[in-house]
Amino acid sequence: MRVLLINPHIENIIQSSAVKELEKKNITGLYPPLGILYIASYIKENSSHEVKVLDLHASETPINSLRSNLKEYQPDVVGISTKTFTLIDSLTILQEVKHVNPDVITVMGGRHPTIYPEETAKQKHVDYIIQGEGEATFLELLNVLETQQEPKDVKGIAYYKENKSVNNGMSEYIQDLNLLPNPDRSLIDVSKYFSSIGGGLNTTMQSSRGCPYKCIYCDILEGKKFRWRTPENMIVEIKEILSLGIKEVFFVDDIFTIRKERVLQFCDALIKNNIDLKWKISSRVDTVDEEMLAQLKKAGCYRIHFGLESGSDTILTGMKKNINTDQIRKAISLSKAAGIESLGYFMIGSPGETQEDINQTIDFACSLELDFVSFSTTVPYPATELYREGVSNGIFQEDYWKKFAEKPDRNFVPKLYNENFSDAELYSLTKKAYRKYYLRWGFIRNKLKTITSLNQLFRYSVGALKVMNTSK
Repeated sequence: MRVLLINPHIENIIQSSAVKELEKKNITGLYPPLGILYIASYIKENSSHEVKVLDLHASETPINSLRSNLKEYQPDVVGISTKTFTLIDSLTILQEVKHVNPDVITVMGGRHPTIYPEETAKQKHVDYIIQGEGEATFLELLNVLETQQEPKDVKGIAYYKENKSVNNGMSEYIQDLNLLPNPDRSLIDVSKYFSSIGGGLNTTMQSSRGCPYKCIYCDILEGKKFRWRTPENMIVEIKEILSLGIKEVFFVDDIFTIRKERVLQFCDALIKNNIDLKWKISSRVDTVDEEMLAQLKKAGCYRIHFGLESGSDTILTGMKKNINTDQIRKAISLSKAAGIESLGYFMIGSPGETQEDINQTIDFACSLELDFVSFSTTVPYPATELYREGVSNGIFQEDYWKKFAEKPDRNFVPKLYNENFSDAELYSLTKKAYRKYYLRWGFIRNKLKTITSLNQLFRYSVGALKVMNTSK
């Protein structure tokens, strides 16, 4: 069977208006669709099915690109990766697929159909949905479809037959990530991907799945059990990446630094193999220390993304973040001393936050030795404790995310959860935070000192202009 895997473009993003502008302008950069690359590689290695990847998010003319690929490739099956905020665009794509060829079998996977399997499977142009991790499930579904049989025994899928819902439940999570083939980056044009605050060709890489923490705003669905790849397995993929001319990697693990021993072993492996690679990670402030940071720097890690969220210990406690502002200051200071850049993520408008709390967060961000910050308005997403709490406490009068899943509406705007501010006030405060942080002369002066090339100056300037334009 010929399989076309699609990463949707972002045209009708379902987000708060402030976040929507940031997403559409690609302020943070453009990264490859790692999830469907994993699925494509798994299919290629374990079957004779043909597979092609189409990243419409990286296309300047996504619908034209979709139509030409459908006509030239003539797939038997189209799979699309979908998050809740890309649902409208994903459904629009599948509508176009069915318009070009009604016989194409459509499969939707990703976080949204995992949260709302039956609601998603019931959508007009969706034939099957996949719940949870899709590598093995997608291939099993393809093998059954090739025999023209009903996939009634395929674990991890849901669909409708004769107007009746069939939900086979979640499949088991993959326990040994070393068994997965590396994402085949030859299936995409690697030259299209970039980071606004990075340099050269960029790609993403995943060295672990799962997160054991319980922050109330997070919707991680890959299981709370932390699963990881060995350093030896990771080195093989890095060598493949380098062979493509890519010199920089962003590890998209939820938290790269959970197991200190693994981090140190990986750093040692990079050093012993004389691998020249720039890389960055995401972390928590309570999982790094002086020894780890020194090894990270020595091995080529140049930036750490920290989820800091608030400058108020009271708000951090309410988020179940299980960190405090003293730990934040220490981790950022140690990162600076080790010569590693840091990016801090903050949230504006969490439950119970007052004007004083928000001002405290903005001032706290400005007081840290951060190289970059990202401020976002707190949005209660589906499958989070924050959203469930809002529904049960009557903050939200209905389960509006489920209602959206049942009847997607491109004009839908998520509700915010804060008793003290209107949505407009929270958007304004988020923009104020950006302006106050990035327009400080001290920040501008220090950033100018780090610029070593005209290309870097151009990228920083473009990123700054986008932020300022969004913040007006």
